[in-house]
Amino acid sequence: LLAFVQAAKRKISYATSFGWDYYTGNDDAKNRMKFYLNRFSAVSVRETAGVDICRDWNINATAVLDPVFLCQHSVFQDLINRSTLQLTENYLFAYIFWPDAKKKMALKELSKRLHSKIVCVADALDQNKYQGWDWDIKILKIEDWLTYIKNAPMIVADSFHAVCFSIIF
Repeated sequence: LLAFVQAAKRKISYATSFGWDYYTGNDDAKNRMKFYLNRFSAVSVRETAGVDICRDWNINATAVLDPVFLCQHSVFQDLINRSTLQLTENYLFAYIFWPDAKKKMALKELSKRLHSKIVCVADALDQNKYQGWDWDIKILKIEDWLTYIKNAPMIVADSFHAVCFSIIF
């Protein structure tokens, strides 16, 4: 929200996201969001639901393409080239943003059927939600994350960006 930026400075958002089709915060957080978003010169979001949320708050927002689709493939390949990963064994790549028992069981079954180890990458913001999972949960640098996705024989994801990069690669 760039709350630390002086009010007179120009602020622009590009392709931000509320992460939901509706606003999930309490009234105090909502009022703070509205206040700071009204200080922006321009607001754009990735989802039409975000446009609707902003409209409800009297903020003019535009829906735009996610920035991952604006870059040349070479931008991502340059990042991948910085990775020091040595991928030699068969793996099932999992980027599960919202872990639950069903997803855990599905990953285990896929792993067994494919004779693959599971490389599961965590949401770095909240690693506690993976407690009780039977394998190591990794936190990766972006170049390693992209390398795993590009080279994965199979990807299981509930993350928008993991799906985007799966399509790109």
